[in-house]
Amino acid sequence: MRKVMRKLITSSEDSHANLHTLFLMRSHLNLISFAMKSTLYLIKRCNKEDFLFNLYLNFYYTIPVINPQ
Repeated sequence: MRKVMRKLITSSEDSHANLHTLFLMRSHLNLISFAMKSTLYLIKRCNKEDFLFNLYLNFYYTIPVINPQ
């Protein structure tokens, strides 16, 4: 991942667009990481019905930010 970021910064003339791309990539990775951590937490702490409901809420609010329409 760091190699990709370094290449984006150094390869192109439009460094502002590259920095914006890096920011978006980092934001998406942070959201995915948060979703995975909270899902693991829910697996450990909740019963099955609560887990499925919380999993639905978790991805309902995470996925649209990653993939805006």
